[in-house]
Order: sequence, then C-alpha cells, then structure tokens
Amino acid sequence: MSLISRKYYNLGLVLITIILFLSTKVSGLLADNLYLGGIFQLWRIVYDYTIGFIPIPFIYVLLPLVIFQVFRQFLSKDPWKTKILKILEVFLWLLCGFYLLWALNYHATPVEVKADLDIENLSNERLIEVFDEVSLELVSLSANVGERTIPDFAITEKNIRPLLENVLNTFDYPTLGRVRVRKLFAGTILRNRTSGIYIPHVLEGHVDGGLYPVQWPFTIAHEMSHGYGITHESDCNFFAYLACMQSEDTFIQYSATLAYWRYLASHLISIDEELYKSKRAQMDTAVLNDLDEIRAHIVRYPDLMPKYRSKIYDKYLKSHGVSSGIKSYDRMILLIEAWNKKQIQ
Repeated sequence: MSLISRKYYNLGLVLITIILFLSTKVSGLLADNLYLGGIFQLWRIVYDYTIGFIPIPFIYVLLPLVIFQVFRQFLSKDPWKTKILKILEVFLWLLCGFYLLWALNYHATPVEVKADLDIENLSNERLIEVFDEVSLELVSLSANVGERTIPDFAITEKNIRPLLENVLNTFDYPTLGRVRVRKLFAGTILRNRTSGIYIPHVLEGHVDGGLYPVQWPFTIAHEMSHGYGITHESDCNFFAYLACMQSEDTFIQYSATLAYWRYLASHLISIDEELYKSKRAQMDTAVLNDLDEIRAHIVRYPDLMPKYRSKIYDKYLKSHGVSSGIKSYDRMILLIEAWNKKQIQ
C-alpha cells in the first residue's frame, strides 16, 4: 500500500472516530442506542464467538504483534521520516481502536439515571452503621465458606457470567456477547497495584494470577462488567457486587462482601482511624487472615511506578468525564446505599 493510500485510510479512520466521539458526547440517545446498543454489540458478537474461544488471553497474541510491527519499522531500510510516520500510524490505530472498540461508552447514560437512583452522601453516622452491618454479614459468610481453597478460575468465570448478565439486563443494558475474563501471569498488573484490567483492543477483561483467590469472583465480575460496555469503575463495582450477591455460592458472595467491606473500611479510616482499628480487632480470625493474605499477595510484587501510577490513572479518568478520578471506585458505596433504599420503598 502506498503512503498516499495509507494517508487516506488513516484520515478516514480519524474522521470516523471524531464523528462518533462528538455525536455520542452530544447525544446520550446516540451513545446508548447507536453505539452501546448497536456498534459495540456487533464487536462483542463477532469477537466473543470467534477469537473469544481461543484458550489463551488474546493480549499474548496482539502485544507481540504490535511490538514486532514497531521494531520492524526501525529495522527497515525506509528513510527515517517514513519510519517515524509508520510507527506513529501504529499508535494512531491503537488510539482510534480504544474509542471505536469501547471507550465511546463513557458517553452512555449513567447508571443512577437509568435506574432512577437518588445518590446522596453518607453521614459519618450512617457510614459506621453500614460498616457494622456489612461486618456482621461478612463474618457470617466467612463461617459458611469454611476452608479457603483455590477455586477453578474458568469455572468461576463461567458461573459469574449469567449472574452479571441478569443484573445488567435488569438495568436495560444489552448483553449479546459472552465476555471473557482471562487470568494473566502473576505480577503482570499487580506491579502497578492493579488487580484487574479491561483492554478494549482485545475486548477481554484480565485478572492478575497473583491476586489472592478470594478476590477472584468480585474482580472477574468487575472486569466482565467493563466488557459489557460499562466504563465507570464505581458502576462496575456496583454491578459486580449485585451479581455476586445473587449467587448461591457462598464463596462468591463472600468475595463481593469482602470487597465492599474494604471500601467501607477505607472511608472509616479517613474519618476515624482509631475507631476502625478497634472494630477491625473484633473481626473473626478467618476474615482477618484473609485481609492479611490480600496484603501479602500484593506486596510480593513491588510497585513499578509508585509516584506516578495513581496520578496518571487519575488524570485518565478525569479526562474521560469521571470528575472524581481515582476516587470514583469508592462511589460504589453510594450506589449500593441508593439501590437498597429503592428496594424498600
């Protein structure tokens, strides 16, 4: 393909991306129906029922291909100007693919609007009440879980998918595909203090293999939510919690409740650390052991960019309309509180 032909292909790709970006940003109706309910579902069906069946994470295929393409240009005999243009072309396609394959969903209608949820900040008193309630539930579930054995990752993924699809359908989200969540080599993303990640270019979610297995069900459900087009982290936490709590498997319920408890604990620490410490000390030994194991699994993999990781991700989220940035994960507490209130009205 000549450079002139490549230029027109690239220009067309950029124009399509910009038109769809601006259209979905201006019109929530287009974001919900044209993209999330249409184009994105097409990507899901095509991918999930073809490449989605391969037994390994597709990122292990795509990433080497991208790296090869970049280095191939460096080693070519083309003039340096041509080499640089071809390398930039690779990153241009990756950037446009990020939006066309998934990120336009940032413009979709927020879950609280779809579900008519009344989001209100929790008072300190109410936060403590919720923390105590969830602590009791966590201890009860822990006793029913019994011995902590390593679950089968593939079976856990398979069991969570119908639960999550049922929850998303309740909120009128389409679920035509069968989103895959893959287990990566231990430490792959935990070194960036990330337990899971959804990569739009391969349309798959991923969980770090070094994560404490008790965290697998909730993290799988979270990343799978991204795969069904949910962009905001708090929304994924919210849907993951609801999905896991619908399970008849106590281990899956425990995983979600433990994740919820940890978000509540983080807030309690911020308002009264001594109170948190006293309440934590009264927790069941098995729960405390799980909390210690979560920490132990994380510290096995030293953080590669401790000074910049959170800042970079915070700026990324804010640039895509998530005003609270990295703190948006905690918003799951408000969503769950609003949802529970609505259920008793």
